[in-house]
Amino acid sequence: MVQFDKQIKISRELARKLVPLAVSIGFVITLIFPGAYCCIEFNRLKKEAGLYSIQLADSIRHLAAVSPGLWKYQATKYSEIMENFAPNKGILSITVVDEQSNPINQLRLTNNSNNPLRKFGINGLPSPIIFNNKTIGAVQIRLSANSFLFISLTVFTACLVIGLILSVMIYTLPTGVVRRLEQRVQERTKELETQVNAKEEALTELAAVQGSLVEVSRAAGMAEVATGVLHNVGNVLNSVNVSCTLIMDQLRESRVGNIARVAGMIAESPKGLVKFLTEDPQGRRIPAYLTALATALQKEHHLMFTESEALHNRIEHIKEIVTMQQTYGRVSGVFETIPPDQLMEDALKLNADELTRNEVTVQRQYQAVPPITVDKHKVLQILLNLINNAKHACADGVNREKDITLRIFNSGHGRLAIQVSDNGMGIVPENLTRIFHHGFTTRKSGHGFGLHSGALAARELGGSLIAESDGPGLGATFTLELPCAPGGTA
Repeated sequence: MVQFDKQIKISRELARKLVPLAVSIGFVITLIFPGAYCCIEFNRLKKEAGLYSIQLADSIRHLAAVSPGLWKYQATKYSEIMENFAPNKGILSITVVDEQSNPINQLRLTNNSNNPLRKFGINGLPSPIIFNNKTIGAVQIRLSANSFLFISLTVFTACLVIGLILSVMIYTLPTGVVRRLEQRVQERTKELETQVNAKEEALTELAAVQGSLVEVSRAAGMAEVATGVLHNVGNVLNSVNVSCTLIMDQLRESRVGNIARVAGMIAESPKGLVKFLTEDPQGRRIPAYLTALATALQKEHHLMFTESEALHNRIEHIKEIVTMQQTYGRVSGVFETIPPDQLMEDALKLNADELTRNEVTVQRQYQAVPPITVDKHKVLQILLNLINNAKHACADGVNREKDITLRIFNSGHGRLAIQVSDNGMGIVPENLTRIFHHGFTTRKSGHGFGLHSGALAARELGGSLIAESDGPGLGATFTLELPCAPGGTA
């Protein structure tokens, strides 16, 4: 609205400045042009009357040459000369005077006597009558101004009309153009406002969708962590079950009960312990039997102790996995300072059994780097997905040796780089950026969400996630770059 008021003000200012210009042009066309024409035409008629006077004076000079002393009194001759000279020249009157300016003869044309404009005429300059190098009189002719007045009036009227038309055009055309421009600007402004409002609504919706996507990403990350935890706990529980079965079988087959039978035999003997062990045939075999039984029980004890220790270790492993899940299952957004290699090792532990099952060899190339302050949940989510993808790439690749290389190093400017490289199936060049798009995947069992959510999480952390590959069958390298402290930019 303020912009529209400003445009109206500009339009009014332009109109105000155009008024003097329009009036000036109208004045020039209406008055100056007709005035110039009148002056030129008046001078032309005056010169024409002067030329007629010269011609008539020459005729009268010939009359004076014939009768030098009587030429003034030959009125008939004057009248004949003037009447023969006047027709078709637009002459109103001819006046002849002597050397003392006294009128000798004057001719007024009678055919113009009824003309209401007969009094309007143009006098030419008097032409002297010279005889014997002496001025003996003069002739003055007055020409009719009828055509002059008519044409002047016509020119004035035409110029007046043209001047008014041009003045109106000079005033209205620019202001009309400005008004149309203002209207167009107003329409365009409304269109832009509509587009801006639509864009703002779209941005609002995009922000809401992105927020939902981030929450889904976090939930997916936590679900992936939970899946890894459950898988690893299940594998450990299988080992625990085996150890428990072995211990129970050993207890069922234990020879500890034989000691009770030997003690019963000794207690039931009526001869006493010494006579039973020396005189009774069964009693004499008891010392050798006890020796053999002691050896067997020692082996049994060692086996049970070993299985019990393994069972204890496996239970501790389960406890460690659960503790790790509880650590990373907290609400994200909490920044903690942690060594980068610990994050990588935690991600490896959650993928350890899968890597072993697929016969994938892991190589570590960790440089000495300081701890970083990050959201551990988001980083673990990214690393879990990268290691899992590398495992699948190696499994689907053509190389018999399946290798994953993990690197940690400083990338400069207060930033840290974590790389996961594999020698698997590789990536075609056109997919190096598409793999980060939501829903894009090259695996039949993939959902196309892991790398997209990982890229979003890296961006939220102020970092970046990029992919590199020399082509199909040549493996791939994913680099997660993060600031060492919160607040860094990608």
